[in-house]
Amino acid sequence: MCQTPETFEPAFGMTKQLSLEFSLAYSPKEFADTLDDIAEGRIDAAAALTSKIGLSEVPQAFAALRKPASLVKIMVEPAKFSG
Repeated sequence: MCQTPETFEPAFGMTKQLSLEFSLAYSPKEFADTLDDIAEGRIDAAAALTSKIGLSEVPQAFAALRKPASLVKIMVEPAKFSG
């Protein structure tokens, strides 16, 4: 989601006969299809996971998520204890 206004030249898209479509969220079917793909092994969801943390590490993880390219997705494992 853009935080600042975006501009573009419609002529570029028109000459290439491009269509522009916006969406705000995924549909329930898209979520279901993606979960099926993960369950069947067609998508390796682990590839997007950059870190697994315990509850005590959540504040530091949120701080790290504010920095570009430090983390992508984290999994919080409540049973995991960190020293």
